Amino acid sequence: MTTYQGYQVLDQVTPDRGDGQPHEFLRPQFVLSNAPGRSRFNPRRVAASAGYEFTWVCTSRTAKRAFRAWVDSHLGALVPFWVPTYRRDLVIVTDGQPSDTDLQIQRSDYVRHQFPHGNGRRHLAIWESGTTPALFRGVLSATEEAGHENLVLDGALGVEVTTATLVSFLMLVRLADDVAQLEHHGPEYGEVTVSVVEVPAEVPTPA
Repeated sequence: MTTYQGYQVLDQVTPDRGDGQPHEFLRPQFVLSNAPGRSRFNPRRVAASAGYEFTWVCTSRTAKRAFRAWVDSHLGALVPFWVPTYRRDLVIVTDGQPSDTDLQIQRSDYVRHQFPHGNGRRHLAIWESGTTPALFRGVLSATEEAGHENLVLDGALGVEVTTATLVSFLMLVRLADDVAQLEHHGPEYGEVTVSVVEVPAEVPTPA
């Protein structure tokens, strides 16, 4: 299993996302003391936390033991870990070389609505075909350019990337519960519904 910025990346298994992952966005708020009328709220965080579920599929007894060992090694919900979104969150518009330390992406208001709100969306998983595991890079700065946005990374790409390369956000999460129940469908096959909650306040700063 890969380690990035001091935390393990859940890349020993590809989550079964089915037809997609419904997300619940959690944002604790203080309710202010109000006169009659519209209520006012003061958010405790600058960004919301995503909560969602995915299915961990085990196809052998070895895989079942590996799942239990993974939960134990993270002490249930205590130890955070990274999970890529496995989506095309950002779209590359210009091919990049291994020595490049920046990415040019399609305008998506990342500069205005993602980058300024803490470190939660400043780590990327770059899925270039044939590269295992994925590349993990942090975003040091982001600027709007003519027709695109430019992201300065915390290291060189290391491989050639193209406009077809998948770029996903890398999210730091915890298990929502200390126990994840393995449902057996026979001696070899089993499934686990894994619930996670994002912890953006604990995401390390790219360096």
